[in-house]
Amino acid sequence: MERNMNIQTQTLELLHKELQLKNHVDAIALLDKSIETAKTDEVFNQRFNAAFETGSTVEFRELFSEFGNYFKQSSESFPWYPHEDAVNAIDTAIHHVRLRSKQPLIDGYNCCTAGVLPDLTTSTSLEISAVFVGLFSDGSTDCTPLFGVASGVEKLSDYMSSSDIEGNVVYTVYHRDIYGYAEALHDSETLEQAKGVAEGIKTMYPQLSIDLN
Repeated sequence: MERNMNIQTQTLELLHKELQLKNHVDAIALLDKSIETAKTDEVFNQRFNAAFETGSTVEFRELFSEFGNYFKQSSESFPWYPHEDAVNAIDTAIHHVRLRSKQPLIDGYNCCTAGVLPDLTTSTSLEISAVFVGLFSDGSTDCTPLFGVASGVEKLSDYMSSSDIEGNVVYTVYHRDIYGYAEALHDSETLEQAKGVAEGIKTMYPQLSIDLN
């Protein structure tokens, strides 16, 4: 008999996206296997829902022990710890999904592939910049950073009054990697929204500073 799963479908979809983006094939297979088991095994279903709603790392290890030994000795060939790696990948991914769910300002990161935040473990900072998105008659757009607006050094009105191109302003959150390259993560309509997005990302990656440009 198939059981009803309490965990939200959206959570599982976001978890799948997170794992797919990182190409965690073994983790996806383990997750799918656990979902199928939860549909037919009442006891496992209860443990599954509890783990994915509020469970800790230890609870995930225990949950997935149905499918492998987390503390098994190294395999003789690569991957050396396939089950352990898969469990760790799911644990990390659900942690990111939970943290993002606490940020009501956004539904995915609109500058990122599939709305999923990339791994920022080696990034050094987050930067928020005002960006003027010019709209041309042929339907094309052009984005121009407005340096100094987000930090308050320059006035947005001064930029807007000097432009003869129609358009609007967004506030973009970027991350900067260890090589100094910046990549856009999310566009917001207001500076306060952009700050909220940046603070949410920082909860996942505490090493990041937040700078206003």
